[in-house]
Amino acid sequence: MAIRSKNPQKEEKMRIKKVENLFLIRFDEGEELILGLSTIAKDKGIKAGAFSGIGTLKDPIIGYFEKREKDYKRQTFRGEYELLLFYGNISWHNDEPIVHAHAVISGENLLAFGGHVFSAPVSVTAEVFLTPLSQLIERKENPLYNLKLLEF
Repeated sequence: MAIRSKNPQKEEKMRIKKVENLFLIRFDEGEELILGLSTIAKDKGIKAGAFSGIGTLKDPIIGYFEKREKDYKRQTFRGEYELLLFYGNISWHNDEPIVHAHAVISGENLLAFGGHVFSAPVSVTAEVFLTPLSQLIERKENPLYNLKLLEF
């Protein structure tokens, strides 16, 4: 399964292996983590799940939620970064998977930055472990914060 490659000469594609109750996923250069996990949730029928990962990113977009404005502030980090921590969950809203992820990244100066992940294009590789849950977890619109919150 391939998720958007910026390099048409590169034949590598995302690889998925199921081991017991865990999906081991290797993303390659040009593939996008959020889009990739969303596609996997649809294709594999994953009702909900938790994931973690490490790797390298190019030009990631991360941000934070500004409560007063009820919106996210986004920042694009130009260049290549180590993905020190990639962590989050998968749930559903209106029959579409929602990948909610946070990350910590570090560049050549070894300073760390973190926040909510909006875009995570892979630079070289990323390794993600996804643990699916058997029960459907959904999100519901919350007008107070203009967010889709987990609904139990």
